[in-house]
Amino acid sequence: MKNLHSAIPAQWVALASMVVVALVAVAVVFAVRSNVSAQPVNTDWPSLTMTYEIAGQSVLVGSEEQSGTEVRRMEYTSKDNWTETIIEAPNIDTTVGTFNAARSYRTLNNGVITEYDAITDSTTTTTAIEGSSHVAGPAFVRYSINALKEEGFEFSRVSSDAKVCFQSSCEDNVSGVRMTHGGQEYIFVDDVRGIPLKFGSSGFRVREVLIDDERQAVVLSP
Repeated sequence: MKNLHSAIPAQWVALASMVVVALVAVAVVFAVRSNVSAQPVNTDWPSLTMTYEIAGQSVLVGSEEQSGTEVRRMEYTSKDNWTETIIEAPNIDTTVGTFNAARSYRTLNNGVITEYDAITDSTTTTTAIEGSSHVAGPAFVRYSINALKEEGFEFSRVSSDAKVCFQSSCEDNVSGVRMTHGGQEYIFVDDVRGIPLKFGSSGFRVREVLIDDERQAVVLSP
């Protein structure tokens, strides 16, 4: 939880840090990946555009906690080229004004990371660590469904409220494939490449994903 102090400079610093979520390397162990020896796949996802919800960070303004859900858009070309934009965010009300993180974005473009903070109207550019793989968050680590099945995870088909399109073929309230781990639920597109629809208790939930490729359906045991 962030704590916004009374001094204006501290408020700006805390507000700025709220929307700067560090890119993480694939070596980080995520909740769903703990005790999983399967390695992230080297093959890439097809290009896609995903609109999804995720829990925003809590901010403490005085004695009042403010939090809410953000809506983000991921425009994914490849593992080395993507842009994540906050398209909806809750207002943050403070004694010096109301702030909103919508329009903030992060891009990875061939090893260059660019972040724009809509609250402070500032842009930063850094160079990614050479030889590492960077993702926008744990849901975007690429694991194939088949690799997880080989690890002993069991999958079943389940309905969702997401819209999924493979090229021009779209389906509302599409069925996905579901696994559980550590008491958490993980749902993926019915495609062996492991594109997420819901990711545990993080609040990650896909509204719509447009995939520029044909579906590679998951085969489940009867």
